[in-house]
Amino acid sequence: MDEAIRLLLRGGLTTADTPTQMSGRGVGLDTVRAAVARLHGEMAIRSTPGRGTVVTLDLPVALSALETLVVETGGVKMLLPLEAVRFVARSSPAEIRRSGKSEELCVGNEVMAYAALHRLLPAFADTLRPPRGPLNVVVIGDGTARAAIGVDRLLGATETVIRPLPALADAVPFVAGASLDASGAPLLLFEARALIMAIRNIGTEPAPTSTVMRPPILVVDDSLTTRMLEQSILESAGYAVDLADSGEDALRRLRERRYGLLLVDIEMPGMDGLALLEQVRREPAWRAIPAILVTSRESREDRQQGLSAGAQDYVIKGEFDQRRLLQRIGELLS
Repeated sequence: MDEAIRLLLRGGLTTADTPTQMSGRGVGLDTVRAAVARLHGEMAIRSTPGRGTVVTLDLPVALSALETLVVETGGVKMLLPLEAVRFVARSSPAEIRRSGKSEELCVGNEVMAYAALHRLLPAFADTLRPPRGPLNVVVIGDGTARAAIGVDRLLGATETVIRPLPALADAVPFVAGASLDASGAPLLLFEARALIMAIRNIGTEPAPTSTVMRPPILVVDDSLTTRMLEQSILESAGYAVDLADSGEDALRRLRERRYGLLLVDIEMPGMDGLALLEQVRREPAWRAIPAILVTSRESREDRQQGLSAGAQDYVIKGEFDQRRLLQRIGELLS
């Protein structure tokens, strides 16, 4: 019995006669095991013939509750740690002092670095807009360092359960974690010190010496947070990026535009990443497009299955290395 349970946890084992896009692919308990392992927990299965099976997930208290201030810009809600909020104020756009791309705002008797929230999150460029009318300003502080951030609305303080983000979050240094609202949508939590540095550093980057036209990249992942973080990494490196939230959506976009590379998750509802790559490789017009799988599935069998489906590389989310990913993308597009 113990050996049978170990086989179930390895993945790739199915009792179905014919696999479909939705089932019969041997994906199940191995995905749960990998997720529990990433949280430094343990999974145990105990089965008694004729009586049933008990699956136990033993997880550490990895989630933390934090007092946060909920803010909103362009309909997108974000979280600020309440302990870092010094005060809030109303101001006028006319009081903003501009020098190049950087901005300052006089709040009370103090002049401090200022940025509207939409300027800090390029991944939300199509959603966030500059605040209109009077400014709602949140002054945040860490020690003696202070900065001001402009938002559309202040939605109040609340105690929020914060979940850690994967290593992809390194692309946005001031994002410390995320929470889920009542509808399941992620709310990003900002870390005060890194956010202050980001506000102060706007406009200080050296101007590019040349403009390189690069082919667009299609990111395919059913997780909004992962799509946003991967988009931020790629756009920071100068790539044009389109997003697809499913394999079916990716096929539609492939018919509408020519892409230089695909960045694909494996585990998605409907058509998963492996089925997507298999179909891409069957189409003459798409066959030569390089693809990288970015997934939480980490076994040797999973990697081999991904490469056999047509991927040029296989990246495990738990071992994510931003520099290596960008280097590999550059090699595949050169």
